[in-house]
Parts: sequence; structure tokens; C-alpha cells
Amino acid sequence: MRIAVAVIIIALIQSGCSSMYENGGYKFVPVIDSGSDLNSRLEELHESRAMSPEQLNSLLARREQDFLTSPDFNNRMKLVLLLAFGGKTVQDKARARELLAGIEQLPFSASEQELVVILKQYLDQQAAASSRINELQQEIQEQDKRIDELEQQHKELMTIEENIRHRDKAVEIKSGE
Repeated sequence: MRIAVAVIIIALIQSGCSSMYENGGYKFVPVIDSGSDLNSRLEELHESRAMSPEQLNSLLARREQDFLTSPDFNNRMKLVLLLAFGGKTVQDKARARELLAGIEQLPFSASEQELVVILKQYLDQQAAASSRINELQQEIQEQDKRIDELEQQHKELMTIEENIRHRDKAVEIKSGE
């Protein structure tokens, strides 16, 4: 009898815990759920970090060919992830963003939808930051140009002042004779 009570208590605790911790008590869509290809996409991305530039270019060519052959969600996301987060030789965040722009028409799960939203936000933030960096670099170039102009004016004024001193000394010498 005690064993039966213990089994029932354990069963109640486990069933209560599993329903209590479903989604951690929060109302959100899990980013990665089992049965999706997200894990394989992320694993491939992780493996690409150790690749040489030649291997990355080869992987990019394969991903582009796969996407052209079959532009489904899986192939699109593999290409997007590589373009967004791959090595410098293959990164093209603007192109990754363009590929995400047309993705709404494709069927995908809630977790994949959440990944798309996160990727779009990241790429938008990167584009905004890049734009701001370009603006600041332009301002720096303009300020550097202005500094050069002011330095040139300063040199010219110093030359004029030096000439005035020489002229004043020459006048003093003539008037002192």
C-alpha cells in the first residue's frame, strides 16, 4: 500500500511539474523546437566559423545553388544565416535582408517565424548602425578637411607675421643709420 501511495505521489508531482513548467510559465513561442531544421542550420553556421575563405566561398556557392534549385524556407534560411553571420569573405547583410523580405509567403513554424523576426531586427539594426557610421565618417572627413584649411590659414598668417617682423626690423635698421 505504501508503495502504491508513493507511486501516485511521484506521478502527481511529475505531472504537475510538467504542466507547470510548460514554456517556463511564460507565454512565448520557443525559438527552437524539436523536429525543425533550425538545429541543423545553426550547426552548419557554427561549423562554417572554422572554415577557410575558400571553403566558405564553396559553401556559399552550394547554398546559392540549393536556393536557386529549390527556394524553400530551409534553403533560404541556410543562405540567409551564412550571408548574415558567416565569415567576412561571404558576409552580405544587405542581401540577407533582401532574402528575408520575401519569406512571409513560405510556410514555416512559429519558432521559425520568431527566428525570422529576430534576424530582421538584427539586420535592420546593423543597417542603421552602418548608415550612422558612414555619416560619422563623412563628418570626420569634413572636419579633417576644415582642420587642414585652418592649419593652412595659420601657416599663412605666421608667414605674414614673420614678413612684418622682418620688414619692421629692416625699417628700424634704416632709420637707425
